[in-house]
Amino acid sequence: MGRNLPSLKVVLAAVILLVSALSHVTLASNITIDFYGISGADGSPFTSYMEFGSTVTALTNNELVGQSSGNPGPYIYFVAQPNQTLTETIAVTEGGTKFSFSSIDLYSSITTIPYIFTGILNNSQVFVASGIVPHTFGNFATVMNPYSTVQIDTLDVTLTDATPPCCSNPMGLDNIVLTPAAGTPEPASLLLAISGIATLGLSRRRLIDSGREGVRK
Repeated sequence: MGRNLPSLKVVLAAVILLVSALSHVTLASNITIDFYGISGADGSPFTSYMEFGSTVTALTNNELVGQSSGNPGPYIYFVAQPNQTLTETIAVTEGGTKFSFSSIDLYSSITTIPYIFTGILNNSQVFVASGIVPHTFGNFATVMNPYSTVQIDTLDVTLTDATPPCCSNPMGLDNIVLTPAAGTPEPASLLLAISGIATLGLSRRRLIDSGREGVRK
């Protein structure tokens, strides 16, 4: 029994090394910007908002805070007046780090929803996805990004609200789903992991050899 004790200590040390190394690895998982912490009264101007390290910024001047609606609320929106075409754009960033964009919920009361998704990486455009969401009759519709695996550092979302002569129309967005890029281990973490694996292998061999020696005796 005493013969195996040093090897068990080595195994424990190797496990600690592995846990320490793996703790430096960030696994990718989806985050949803749902504007739950947005400040400002209902209908007040929207400029920017941060959630989960992501920042949503208005690039145009007519975005508003919607506290009384959303999917669920709150959300951000803008209003086109009767017989007006109004185009608004927001940008989403992750503090300069890479991410991918999966989907977004879009809303309109009485019109279709023309949209453009523009993915940017290092100031270069890497994808553009566009389309028109049919009439949602006052409901939200989830729109998927066909380039959801492409890594970007900036996402621009552009919506166009074209109203009939009779009526004004609110158009908005909610629930922006992103996947931050998975972190990679630092060199020191990789060395820790390799050392831990090597130590585990060596200790296992020692335990096997020790067992065989005991059988021979």
